[in-house]
Amino acid sequence: MGVQDVSLFAPRASSRRALALTVGLLLLTGAAGLAQATPIATLPGLVQVTVYERTLAGGPTAFSFAPNSAPILQRLPVVDGVTNDFAGFTTEYYDLYYSDADGTLDPDGMYLTVDGLFGLTSDAGYNIAEVVLDFGVGGTEFASEFTRVNSLGTFALPATAGNAIDGDLDTHTFLGDSTDQNNRLSMTFGFASSVPEPSSVLLIGASLAWVAAGRQRRA
Repeated sequence: MGVQDVSLFAPRASSRRALALTVGLLLLTGAAGLAQATPIATLPGLVQVTVYERTLAGGPTAFSFAPNSAPILQRLPVVDGVTNDFAGFTTEYYDLYYSDADGTLDPDGMYLTVDGLFGLTSDAGYNIAEVVLDFGVGGTEFASEFTRVNSLGTFALPATAGNAIDGDLDTHTFLGDSTDQNNRLSMTFGFASSVPEPSSVLLIGASLAWVAAGRQRRA
């Protein structure tokens, strides 16, 4: 019996690389569970949620809500001078609630949405400085991202949306004006503690897959 060519039975280098990358993807998928998103209301130690809104000169005004209080668990069907979660300038009213990333009401949501109406067309309302989670002795956490913005009106400055997540109480948004209950000024905010960045384990898994693929190329 002649000598068999073992290369006929061995996986090709490309196949081995594909296998290594597949293993890496499996590692990423498994490790993703280590960075689970958490509903804001259930974050350990959370004492209150605070929105800082600026009206006219001076520092912003803090409006605080207990994590499981009624206002933050519902979206108001009508926002006006009678029904609102907090108010700014004349004809400027706000509604705060837990939501999904797209702004849909979700009492178990991992995001916070702030809707607003402002009735003066000669200026830009919705002047949010920051949205903050207060953990008492555990410190505070500023919103670190926004997933959606709805800015309307002649004087709207949508580029100022970033001012609401810059950690600076001296800057704020100018989202414009609207009195349309179905088309409100709005932003949806995310926090690192409720929607964490990918775990470092994910990066380790990716690195291992890359190294394995490299070794296969040298084989």
